[in-house]
Amino acid sequence: MVSLKTLNSAPLKTFFDPLKDAYPKAPIHLILDQQPYNTSKVTQKIEKERGIEVHYLPSPIAHKC
Repeated sequence: MVSLKTLNSAPLKTFFDPLKDAYPKAPIHLILDQQPYNTSKVTQKIEKERGIEVHYLPSPIAHKC
């Protein structure tokens, strides 16, 4: 189990591998938030190696009322 204290790029690798195995010839596009584990160099390397294109949601904007 992954907790917020231990969340890093490793769980994403375990997600990307079976995803790419299930769809080896299909283009894969993922939409992720901009958390550090999603945007890390390690994660970007894994994405590139597996041919997965990641799109990031915009950063939240603090609204002043």
